[in-house]
Amino acid sequence: MPVEVFDGAKGFQGMGSNFFLILDRGDESQSGRLFATNQTVSNPLVIDENVQAFNATNFRNPPDTVLVLGSDGNLWFEFGPFGQPAPKFWTTRQPVDANVISFQAFELGLVYPDTVFVLGSDGNLWLEHGPFGHPAPNFWTRREQVDANVQGFLGVNYDQVFVLGSDGNLWLEQGPFGQPAPNFWTGRTPIDANVQAFATLDGLVETLLVIRTDGTLWLQGHLVTADAAACQVIGRFTRNQGSQQITTLGFLVLAPNFALTYWEVPLPFTGF
Repeated sequence: MPVEVFDGAKGFQGMGSNFFLILDRGDESQSGRLFATNQTVSNPLVIDENVQAFNATNFRNPPDTVLVLGSDGNLWFEFGPFGQPAPKFWTTRQPVDANVISFQAFELGLVYPDTVFVLGSDGNLWLEHGPFGHPAPNFWTRREQVDANVQGFLGVNYDQVFVLGSDGNLWLEQGPFGQPAPNFWTGRTPIDANVQAFATLDGLVETLLVIRTDGTLWLQGHLVTADAAACQVIGRFTRNQGSQQITTLGFLVLAPNFALTYWEVPLPFTGF
């Protein structure tokens, strides 16, 4: 049977079967409080307040380094032990960048990953390298621009990233990045147009779900459903079908009316 851990979570990250990082959804006047806890939430360890996004960068219980994006758009590397007296619940921290919309780090499991994708509020996407914590305005050691006019992205690795442009065009871009403007990438492949959102498993094109601006959901160029607002890929599975085994893709779809449905379709997908 499922066990309720917390009612009112905006975000979470499991650190094991009995230890979690939870971002409280907060209220209209304040972004959430980020804390670490076990299943009972009896003695939560506060990491920071006014948080809009986070990522623990190692898997200790509790973690001692966390990437934290504040409600003011400032991105920090915060170091424990956490649970210090308010308002500074962390022991030390280093600025990574300012005016940040979203970020992604890959070297999870390391105490201190030194490379982060950062999307700025100006629509510029950067690959930033540490050590961080340098004097403002350049908190990073060096960085390469990946693209401009970006509204969303999903890194596959540090040399390959899905980029959704402000024009609704979705691309798979290859590095090395930091080439002369306007083409900061080394090469890129068009994926789709009129894209609103997308999701994939392990960065694979064959598992890429695309929601277009008309609310239709597509997989491998074929229509899945005409009524989608958000989606999440769950996994790829092997199923028995008669005397044969087939590969399927499982995913969740959230409709505009907030109905959440689970789908599982065969791969390759050729439509219904």
